[in-house]
Amino acid sequence: FEAVIFDLDGTLVDTEIATCEWIAQQLAPHGLRWTEELHRRIAGTMHFFPGRCLELLEVPLERRQELLAILPPRLTSPERSEDLADRMKVKPGAEMLIKRLQSMRLPLALCTSRRGDGLDALMEARPDLTALLAPME
Repeated sequence: FEAVIFDLDGTLVDTEIATCEWIAQQLAPHGLRWTEELHRRIAGTMHFFPGRCLELLEVPLERRQELLAILPPRLTSPERSEDLADRMKVKPGAEMLIKRLQSMRLPLALCTSRRGDGLDALMEARPDLTALLAPME
C-alpha cells in the first residue's frame, strides 16, 4: 500500500445509532415515533432528514409541511454536530488499525459525504478523532 483512505461515517465511527437517536429526539415532541426499523430504511443514504423521515412515517402532506417549517433543515449542520458527536462511538478495531497503519508510516486520508461545515464542527467537537487521524511524530 502507498496510502489508505478511510470513510468516516460507518467506517471509523458508528453514526447510525447516534443518528437514529437524534432523529427520534427531534420527532418525539411532535408525537412521532422514529424506530430502528424505520432508520434501517434510510441508513447509508443522504438528504433524508426531515423530508424522507416524515414520508416514511406516513405523515399527511399538510402536517408534513408544518413540520418541515419547524424541524431543523438538515442533520449535519454545524449546530447539530456537537450533539451527534457526543453520541458517536469509534467503531471497534478502528483505533488499533489506524495506529498500526501509522506505525507503518503510511499516509492516511479521510473522505466523507458530509458538508465541510458539518465535518469541521464534528471534528472540533471530537478532538479524539482529530488526534486519532493526526500523523505520528
